[in-house]
Amino acid sequence: MKMPEALYKQYLQSLSVNVEDFRRLAKELRAGDKSADQKIRAIAHTLHGSGGTFGHPEISAAGKAVEHADAASLVRNLINLVQVLKTVLDGKNQQVTSDTSAAPPQNEAPAPVPQTPSTPDKRPGILLVEDDPEYQQLLKSAFREAGDQYRLVIADTAAKAMDLVLRQKFSLILLDLVLPDRDGREILRSMKYEFSIKTPVLILSAIDKDVVRVECMSLGADKVIVKPFDPAELISNVGNILAGRTETLTLVPIGSETGPAPLNEEEKSRVTILAADDDQMQGKFISERLGKEGFNVELFDNGTSTLQALARKNYSLLILDVQMPGSNGFEVLKRVRNDMNLADLPIIMLTAMGSENDIIKAYDLGADDYILKPFSAIQLVARVKSLLKPRKRSAG
Repeated sequence: MKMPEALYKQYLQSLSVNVEDFRRLAKELRAGDKSADQKIRAIAHTLHGSGGTFGHPEISAAGKAVEHADAASLVRNLINLVQVLKTVLDGKNQQVTSDTSAAPPQNEAPAPVPQTPSTPDKRPGILLVEDDPEYQQLLKSAFREAGDQYRLVIADTAAKAMDLVLRQKFSLILLDLVLPDRDGREILRSMKYEFSIKTPVLILSAIDKDVVRVECMSLGADKVIVKPFDPAELISNVGNILAGRTETLTLVPIGSETGPAPLNEEEKSRVTILAADDDQMQGKFISERLGKEGFNVELFDNGTSTLQALARKNYSLLILDVQMPGSNGFEVLKRVRNDMNLADLPIIMLTAMGSENDIIKAYDLGADDYILKPFSAIQLVARVKSLLKPRKRSAG
């Protein structure tokens, strides 16, 4: 879905401001201003969250590197981030689509497929989509100890995984839910509905919540295994699922998957969504995109004003960013569920890619769903509609 031109121009203007801010803060950092470090990381956090949403995953990646850099590597990563921003602003960057399910970045080599030079490897192929090196090694060892009867291929990003499944046949896919470049649920949806990939899928996730398990199964997963898991039990599950299963690949129209009927215009007009995000561009993106769907959206940029708004008005749904000034998203979530008599208010948490612990904490505090930043318009609308529709029906 095409980004509104006016909104994208505003985003580019904000990048120009970010470049100047980084130059100024770098000077302040060299002069010994300790607060400059925190300000640099705060801007980088915003870029990490919004870059992919506006079609620039390279900005998200560079912003994340600065946000999480140690003191020794902060300046080096900052220089790289500024260069990425300048490249985008100069229009010299190679075009990279925000939908990595269609094709991988051209400069990213596909994951290697281990095989004997002279004889094709005829063992059942298993694709492990997992970015955690410890779990990669754990499963390598488990399959080796089980007799090395399977050909294990590892992809540590969604882009690599989609490239592999569209070019090769696998007997089974082991899919982590939280990856550095895409939500595992969206990968599963792409595999099952956009490309009708029949390969069995086992979900590997540290998120032990029924709502996530049910959604994954409804999207076509064969089983959900919670981390940490017993490697021997996983291998046993693999053997059981592989018996008699085959894989085919055909293209089907996007959106042909079954789901709840869409809200009609009258229902949408009664929906008011509160979105709390201190990233101004991200907030505008949420407001404009949901506004196009017919929803009313009110924006707030900090936890304190969000709580004040919730105290004086009824909302249909709350979208909360984890990191905000004032009261952060977790503090707001805790207040809403424990102190404000809003136990039934649907809440979606916005958090960065790879933040599995944040997702678990959000569910434990009472969140209904999560969206990993950066996110697409399709993801945003789908998550919102999935929470609104059942409640509209139950309301009669």
